[in-house]
Amino acid sequence: MATTAHRNYFETLGSDILKSKTTTELSQMATDFCGYFVSKDAAQKIVKRILSDSGIIRSERTLTIGEQMEPTRDDLARLRQICEERNLPFERWGIYWDKTKESSIAFYNKQAVEALKIDQDAFLARISAKAPTIKKLPVPTNTLAIPANFDVHIGKHCEFIRTGNNYTPDIAVKQVLEGQSALFQMTKPFGVSDILLPMGNDIIHVDNNMNTTTGGTPQDAYGSVESQMMLAAELYIKSIEGFAKNHNVWLCHVHSNHDRVAGWSVSQMVSRYFANHPRVHCHPDSMNQTPMKYFIFGNTLIIFTHGEIKEEKLLGVIKYEVGAAWAMVEHIVCYTAHIHHKQVNQRGAETVKNKEKDYTAVTVIKSGNSVKNVMHVETVRSPSPADDYHKRNAYNNLPAVEMFIHDEHSQFARFTHFF
Repeated sequence: MATTAHRNYFETLGSDILKSKTTTELSQMATDFCGYFVSKDAAQKIVKRILSDSGIIRSERTLTIGEQMEPTRDDLARLRQICEERNLPFERWGIYWDKTKESSIAFYNKQAVEALKIDQDAFLARISAKAPTIKKLPVPTNTLAIPANFDVHIGKHCEFIRTGNNYTPDIAVKQVLEGQSALFQMTKPFGVSDILLPMGNDIIHVDNNMNTTTGGTPQDAYGSVESQMMLAAELYIKSIEGFAKNHNVWLCHVHSNHDRVAGWSVSQMVSRYFANHPRVHCHPDSMNQTPMKYFIFGNTLIIFTHGEIKEEKLLGVIKYEVGAAWAMVEHIVCYTAHIHHKQVNQRGAETVKNKEKDYTAVTVIKSGNSVKNVMHVETVRSPSPADDYHKRNAYNNLPAVEMFIHDEHSQFARFTHFF
């Protein structure tokens, strides 16, 4: 009865009002009229259904091709006229959104979409490399190394005169390669057999040549986003080529907030470059833009996520997405980034925060061992120092790269190279 009441109320409003009001406004209007609470989610679903039945599209997200239509000749004639009136290149149109008082319809240029796909495939084909001949067999052990080069921020603008640190794109790449090499030398006594290399994670400082992040936040940046992407790809290719001489290398992409498109594009280039390499492995599910990446090694579920998902929500997300994998292991280790500071928390029936934490001038480490069936959440340090904004607000960090070692049971060693 209640559902019928607020649905009937929305139907009496008419399409013009439904289209002009926000979901919050519609929720409040229905609540006031019906005398009971109508949530924003309920209002959105019913209004969307009403408008859909009327042939009108209402969407608060990006339209996909499946939700768009191919235009008729009359539609194209109208678009051509608009382009001529506004001095726009008609032949370059991709999506045309026709909004009138009666309807709101999106059209797409099928030929343009197909041409773009052909160009992308051709580009990926050009960067594919022939696999080198490998004579040595991989090291016959069962030990995993994770080079955690998180939050590199290639292109971040740090000048000594303003921040007390110099951090150019070339310095960023040089530091990571040198630090990673030094750390890997320390793993030799353990006989590492496999490398799990997470890419992305704010490898690039900005997502466009307007020097803003994906969300539009302005940044101080060196050079173009294209040059930053090329340096990031070179960094990964050199690292992987070195690791793959004697080890199996497994790749994944961790999406992030500074370079959601540019960082993912770099990961795609690198994975395609090594597509035919016998020791470099990258599954499509590990290279997509989903925020959580999962791997099982021995008795541990290893997770990578950038850190935008609130930590207290992680266990619920893991249970929902990979509940079967969770049931197979006794340990969960989640590596995050984003805040540039070391922080280790334990999540489970008994949550323990700040088992380890970087403060401005000191790192505090509490005693105690990890136990079974809890999640170990470790935030990894960044090699990039504070820029001008963070320096002025006293958000200092301890620049470093880290490497974690796992055996069949769980993480048993980790190494840090400070800059």
